[in-house]
Amino acid sequence: MPLSKSAPRKSLHQRQITCHGYQRDDGMWDIEVHLVDTRSRSTTNQWRGEVPAGAPIHGMWLRWTVDEDIVIRAIEVVMDAAPFPQRCPEVPQNYQRLVGLNVAKGFIKEAQARIGRTENCTHLSSMMQVAATCTMQTLYAGRSPTEDMASRLKIFSSGSDRPPLLNTCHSYAEDSPIIKAVWPAYYVEKK
Repeated sequence: MPLSKSAPRKSLHQRQITCHGYQRDDGMWDIEVHLVDTRSRSTTNQWRGEVPAGAPIHGMWLRWTVDEDIVIRAIEVVMDAAPFPQRCPEVPQNYQRLVGLNVAKGFIKEAQARIGRTENCTHLSSMMQVAATCTMQTLYAGRSPTEDMASRLKIFSSGSDRPPLLNTCHSYAEDSPIIKAVWPAYYVEKK
């Protein structure tokens, strides 16, 4: 179902983010994110000059490879377009600091600490968050369809028996009928 009809308006900015998860033949997993920002009219800045309407203001790629333990084993970042061509291209190498990091619980906070505020790119950080959730969905999708849900989700548990998704959203709240069905020992009756 689409959104309701809007007030009259004109498009100024469009962001497209696509993310694909792949299972590799070597048992690893590739997650690729592509971000493109365009404007409906030309824009200019003193560092890049004129960017015609419809041309990318930002055009960026991120691919990381994770193993079965959800640890980043390789990462590649490419900037096809950026507003500050003198500075932005210095950033992709900083994302190599994520190699060895587990993409499960606490990932975003640790990733931000490793890269630092002034050595990152806001757009790449947004893409990193998309890649993290896509990683989880991809590894879940790669599990055997004959496994029950609790077994499929165990790959995200980091060694604990506690359900990894418990209390992470409305559907996985401890008083949810989903928790009652999948992890009954962790179900708490709503008060």
